[in-house]
This record gives sequence, C-alpha cells and structure tokens, in this order.
Amino acid sequence: MNRQDAYEAERKRMEEQLGYYVPLEDAANMMKTAQKVVSIINTYSYSVSYQEARLILRLADKALQEITGGIE
Repeated sequence: MNRQDAYEAERKRMEEQLGYYVPLEDAANMMKTAQKVVSIINTYSYSVSYQEARLILRLADKALQEITGGIE
C-alpha cells in the first residue's frame, strides 16, 4: 500500500466511524481557533471558572444551533 492509498483508507475509515473526516491541516487550524476562544474567555476583566467557561461554550453552541436550524 502506497502513501496515497493509506491516506484514502484512513479517510474512509474515519468517515465510516465518525460520519466526517477533517484533514490534519484543517484540524490544526481548528485547534488554533479553539485556543483563541479559550484565550478570549480567559481575558475577561473578571475571573472565569472552568464551569463558567463551559457554560459560555454551551451558549455559543446553542446560538450556532439556532442559526443553522439545528443542522449538524
């Protein structure tokens, strides 16, 4: 199996298991964005607990669900 075949097999396997595939470069960009979001939450003028940070993220997720009509 050459490198391209291995890549395609990996992509198909992940799509079957997860229902989607995120290329490594896209995953890296998503991680950078997630880091920025956490940094923004952390730079509020008051102290934010982990529980409050999770609440903020749930609120953002709810807003996205509303905007997209609940489409995953």
